[in-house]
Amino acid sequence: MNKKIIWGVVIAVAVVIVGIYGLKTVAFITCYNDRVAENCYVDKFPYFSKTDKNLVTSVDMADWKIYKNEKYGFEFQYPSEYQLDDKIEKQGFYEYQITKISDVGAKENYIDDSSFEVNADNTPYNLSVCLTKDYGDQPHTSTLTKVINGNTFSIFSDKVGDAAMGGVRGVESQYRAIHDNYCYIVNSHVHWHEVGYEGYINTGKNDATPAQTQAQHDAISKHEQILDQILSTFKFTK
Repeated sequence: MNKKIIWGVVIAVAVVIVGIYGLKTVAFITCYNDRVAENCYVDKFPYFSKTDKNLVTSVDMADWKIYKNEKYGFEFQYPSEYQLDDKIEKQGFYEYQITKISDVGAKENYIDDSSFEVNADNTPYNLSVCLTKDYGDQPHTSTLTKVINGNTFSIFSDKVGDAAMGGVRGVESQYRAIHDNYCYIVNSHVHWHEVGYEGYINTGKNDATPAQTQAQHDAISKHEQILDQILSTFKFTK
């Protein structure tokens, strides 16, 4: 009788454990596919937290630099550890080609890269679809906007989760505005590698320690905050 009770308890515990991890897996996949869902931003999904209670939300800007572009008429501030690339180049998909004007970015342990990019173009086609279509020429129907230093931007994405082959994960945002007869597209993202539910890929195995998982969480949150702060300094100068 005692053995039956013991085995019953063991089986019940096993069922509970399997159920919990099953729900976590389903929720994890759901959050990657829909990162704007409010139930994704909970402690058990640290990568998706909109705000991190364990980190200071203000960013020290004491040593930040100012990037000014006289031709296109905009400026923004960025951390000194971020590298600036202002080599102008065309990019995009299908008919929609846009010109990358500037890009600041950084890499460090636990993340692949963090980037803030400004694009602008004034071709008739780009201007005509600037606020209505994405890079793939697909319709954009959202009416959400964001005011940045007095200028209203259409929100094409706001900290949307992204997953790619090779274990790459990311958080991406895109804002657009028409100003001075130019279509401006501001992109930002943080990319990192992780495996499984809380894995860390530096070793190529899903064997992350709690310290590594927390360090990755902190790095992602840190750079999300930095990108938000860079965006808040973006302004048109003409």
